[in-house]
Amino acid sequence: MRARKLSWPALLLSLALSAPCAAAEYRARLRAPASPAQIEALRAAGLEVLEAEPKAGFVLRARAPLDRVGLEAAGVELEPLSAEDRLEPGLRPYRTGEARPEEAIWLRALTWRGADCGPTAALLRPLVAEGELLQVQDAAGRGHVWLRVEPAKCGPALRALSAQPDVAWVERWVDREIKNDNSSWLIQSGSEELGRTVFEHGLTGTGQVVAVADSGLDVDACQFRYGPGRDAVTTAIGWPQPPGAVQDRPDHKLITYYLVGEAEEYDDGTGYFHGTHTAGNVLGDNYAHPASRDDPGRDAHDGMAPGAQLVMQDIGANDGSLRGLRGVSSFDLMKQARETGARIHNNSYGYSILSVSYDADSATIDEAAWRLNDMLILFAAGNSGYDWHADTLQPRSLGGTGSTSKNTLVVGASGPVELDMYGSYFELADDLLFFSSQGPTADGRIKPDLVAPGMVFSARSHYSSRIRLGCCDIYGDEKSTSNVEDDNCDVDTDWPTPGTSFSSPIVAGAATLTRQYFVEGFWLAGQRDEEQGFNPTNALLKACLIAGATPLPGEIMLMGESAPLSPVPSFEQGWGRAYLEGSLAFEGDARSTLVIEDALNPAPDNPMPASEPAPFPYGLGALRTGQARSWTLPASSAGPLAVCLVWSDPPARPGAAITLVNDLDLELRSASGQRYAGNQGFEGGFSQPVDEAARDERNNVECIRVASPGDGTFEASVRARSVPGNGEPGSDRQGYALVAIGEFERPEIDSLQPDRLSPGELLRDVEIRGAHFVPGCAVDFGPGVIADRVEVLDEGTIRIGRLVALQDAECGARDLHVSIHHSLRAVREQALHVGGEGCGCGAAGAETIPVCLLGIGLLCALRRRPRRDSRTGP
Repeated sequence: MRARKLSWPALLLSLALSAPCAAAEYRARLRAPASPAQIEALRAAGLEVLEAEPKAGFVLRARAPLDRVGLEAAGVELEPLSAEDRLEPGLRPYRTGEARPEEAIWLRALTWRGADCGPTAALLRPLVAEGELLQVQDAAGRGHVWLRVEPAKCGPALRALSAQPDVAWVERWVDREIKNDNSSWLIQSGSEELGRTVFEHGLTGTGQVVAVADSGLDVDACQFRYGPGRDAVTTAIGWPQPPGAVQDRPDHKLITYYLVGEAEEYDDGTGYFHGTHTAGNVLGDNYAHPASRDDPGRDAHDGMAPGAQLVMQDIGANDGSLRGLRGVSSFDLMKQARETGARIHNNSYGYSILSVSYDADSATIDEAAWRLNDMLILFAAGNSGYDWHADTLQPRSLGGTGSTSKNTLVVGASGPVELDMYGSYFELADDLLFFSSQGPTADGRIKPDLVAPGMVFSARSHYSSRIRLGCCDIYGDEKSTSNVEDDNCDVDTDWPTPGTSFSSPIVAGAATLTRQYFVEGFWLAGQRDEEQGFNPTNALLKACLIAGATPLPGEIMLMGESAPLSPVPSFEQGWGRAYLEGSLAFEGDARSTLVIEDALNPAPDNPMPASEPAPFPYGLGALRTGQARSWTLPASSAGPLAVCLVWSDPPARPGAAITLVNDLDLELRSASGQRYAGNQGFEGGFSQPVDEAARDERNNVECIRVASPGDGTFEASVRARSVPGNGEPGSDRQGYALVAIGEFERPEIDSLQPDRLSPGELLRDVEIRGAHFVPGCAVDFGPGVIADRVEVLDEGTIRIGRLVALQDAECGARDLHVSIHHSLRAVREQALHVGGEGCGCGAAGAETIPVCLLGIGLLCALRRRPRRDSRTGP
């Protein structure tokens, strides 16, 4: 018998009439992409949306008997969320007793949003020794419980956790490990002859704040203070703990030095002062030659953004472990950094084992980037790209946590400019280093995103004056920590320090300069104009860096050999090496960087709307399912065209097979009708035309690179294919950033007719003649003159339906401005004359508007429609 088909209202009625029963969790599978209306209907029926299970549906909690026939007819299939569904696959044999670990292990349990972790911790307390259970309720509303269990108690602990209704996910907690001066010009101009061109434009990181979570810092090193005296040194504080925040020394180079969790002060010797190296790569600056807005004060081992300030989050212990992360939510770590002033956050650590899965930290870090929408979070890819036992390259060798998150910027290791090794000289800038970890992630996403030099010279602590602490560190060697009273100014000299740990902070420094580019208004005309500055989203910074990257044309350099390197986009090099001259356009450049959209995520606690400077002022807002927006790009045949779409996606459930929650699509159509789609049809590093079905359903970075666009227009569009959200308020609307980089035909203005009017008069059907006009051109005559009903008739003609000068408009000659996407501008000086001789008298072809009609009603009709606020969406 065929099942009857119920409408959503009928389904809700049948659910509402059911008798209550005990709560239970289910995995819902929807035959069609979920719509916000369906999610609201599920909620109205008493089904609580707990998490997103992308491409499958949701995890729901039901508090009433289920009408399974009605659910099936409505396209909803439910299956109980089993105990094993809550466990990382490797733990499942321990739960059933089929196996047990050889030694005591740490577990970490994550609760559903809003669930108190206290009852879960209380349930487990009898199974663990004193001091081996930690719990925290983070600022995002999730509970975290860590516990150390002996082999015999592992099974009971897992059975208890997997039966606890509030527990969403349980995984084995593995201690993170660190991912062990030519880089600055290589990343800026790519040419030693051209040098550090971004510094020359006045972008040195001044006014920006970067956070580094690492093994610690040698706080008295000359690169991390503004002067020689002890009063210039910022010392460690153990309170507040994340997410609490304080600017301890806001006028210092090092604003605050946090000791996080069980961390110990200062930088430990086991990792050869790893944190000092990474921080030095980002923003180290010898105080003898300090950086300023107009002078980088360049020293050989300064960092990428020497003018920036630092927030240090010490997560390392003197035994070489990163146990400061144990007992601390990654969300709280990021929130603490942001509230201390940082907008860039570098993390050069990961699992000590290979991990490409989407774990609890991956989801928590994604939550931080989705909510804290102007915090760009960077992670090192890892150093496991080569299997020493098998003597071969190792795909799927990422380091878990942030390297498998969606919203992070993950960085692998390209070669240094030069390497003199045992008498042999190598030039490796265009190659990938063999140890750089490779993607894809478990669900097939592209990681790493970018690469940067992974063998660097940087700041370091003075090894001979380190403080010895006796035996033993985690490797069985002597423990030691940096001496913060030896007034050192040490740097690497003979041999560069290798690791993706140092690639990531190089790109963090590049991101810092990119953020300064937007905050100080360079984006509009290629020169500083702070009145045009805005606060960019993390998605915009990521989009700019990826769009401007330069593909590595070389090889994967092994030990004395080499292997082929796949062209971009690839799981080896991502989109290529960070290249600021490719990402940022300056006055006089033929190339332009067009910020087409930078819409915020509508999370209720997104702090960007209240921040200074304000967000992007021209945005149209976040997208709902089915919405689409299009823009015309006047491309030039002079060079390649890159268009990149990036969005910070809501987190999925840890362990989800597919992690993309909200699916947006990028498309580019040429004037001849050829279709290009984000991430599709790449050959030799460039996009090729594809059919209508080709689209990306995995990545939240979509790019198109056209090698030879030719003269003519392209239509770029962004479509919200499916934006169901993950049950959190605001997640069913998706913010995004869209950037286009290339050479474009700028508008040209020849004439304006009619070109005279008086205050209080209206001109109809005014025509602007010129060239390279495209739909969406904006027209501006300055204060008091309003252009309404602007229409592009063809490439050479713009018609203004109504042009009015307000009664109090200032008389005199006015310049006419025509712009495309804000940055492509043309000016016709003194194109319009307001008043003049007989100021107040009518001009030919004009209508006289009575003063009484120039009131609120007429002004409302004539003024251009106000731009939607990108902070709230449509």
